[in-house]
Amino acid sequence: MGGLGLKRGVDVGAVIMLVTLFGLIVAIFAVVLRYDPEARGARNRERDR
Repeated sequence: MGGLGLKRGVDVGAVIMLVTLFGLIVAIFAVVLRYDPEARGARNRERDR
């Protein structure tokens, strides 16, 4: 049954990697929305002319 413990460890590692990946994607998306006015849809006065 030693192989079963290894399989569970691989599964846990895969879950941790996926959670980290999605967390980084969300963090990057939040930073872009925070600091890029065009991404927020803010209107620029000169662009409307």
